Amino acid sequence: MLTDDSIVVAAPEQFACDLQADLLVLNAASGSYYGLNPLGKRIWQLIQEPTQVSAIRDHLLKEYEVDRERCVGELKTFLDDMAQNGLIEVKGAPAP
Repeated sequence: MLTDDSIVVAAPEQFACDLQADLLVLNAASGSYYGLNPLGKRIWQLIQEPTQVSAIRDHLLKEYEVDRERCVGELKTFLDDMAQNGLIEVKGAPAP
């Protein structure tokens, strides 16, 4: 279960192709392709290095006009879906 303190990072063996506004990601392990819209593309850019979910949320709130509650809900749903499809790795909170 993702929390604000969870750390997420793009899984190894993922290949991305920039399609101007969108992004196409290939999961090399499964051979499946995933299309990301501009918002998904921005999140993908943010998780190329291990990043806390709360930091991603804060970036999105600064860059887009969106209600905080909606942003949090949709971000966690998106990241959960990416994790289930093997596109990202989810780690626990950072050490204190």
